[in-house]
Amino acid sequence: MTTTNTLDRIRADAVALCRAEETAVSIRSYGGLEFPDLLMDGAYAEQMRSMRTAFTPLPAIAGAVLQPRRLAVLRRDPPAEASFVVNESALTALEYGRGEPRVATAQLRWLADRIDERACTVRFLHFGARLALTPDPAFGPVLGGTPGPAFTIVTDADGRETVFADAPTPSRIHIVRDEIPDVRGAGYYTRRFAELSDASLDRDGSRERIRDAIRRCEELAARAPTDGDHSTGAIGSGGTKRSR
Repeated sequence: MTTTNTLDRIRADAVALCRAEETAVSIRSYGGLEFPDLLMDGAYAEQMRSMRTAFTPLPAIAGAVLQPRRLAVLRRDPPAEASFVVNESALTALEYGRGEPRVATAQLRWLADRIDERACTVRFLHFGARLALTPDPAFGPVLGGTPGPAFTIVTDADGRETVFADAPTPSRIHIVRDEIPDVRGAGYYTRRFAELSDASLDRDGSRERIRDAIRRCEELAARAPTDGDHSTGAIGSGGTKRSR
């Protein structure tokens, strides 16, 4: 594949995801080890884009350009019905000092507000969840009981389902349409999302879990150097202050 073809593929897949979400009646998303893209806000979203750009620059840039349009899906009237499963690892990364703690606290407070929105469901998949997942078709066998990579299921007004799954493609997106009948079909992912959701904390448990995470990040923020403090102390645990 030539460089031009690669760039075209990256852009086309990113645009396909964005347009599917813009016209969706429902969105179901699991974020892998991170927060789903639609649950990243403000400075935290910028921080994650910077990290992704260091590893996969072209897909990260394509995603950053379209992110404002994607986030608008949750604010439109009426909004799409959205269900999210968030791996607890995304919370613990912030609780143990990943990035700037004030940014982490703001992200978690914003996420806590989403839990109580009528058209939005956010549930946390805790570390003790029991899973019996089948092998992931994009990556091969999933290690026993682990949740696997991120994916988003988009349902349009005619009931057609399209899946956008993380995969080792140039765009980092593997598109799965519902007319595919075998193991790579959308039905695999709908069953998988249902299992992840059933294994997650309920709304009250998820709300309490994020409150705990907010308290821990607030404690980190209280200990972190202020903007006027030019010391080289660490943010989080030990070492030189991390760049943002």
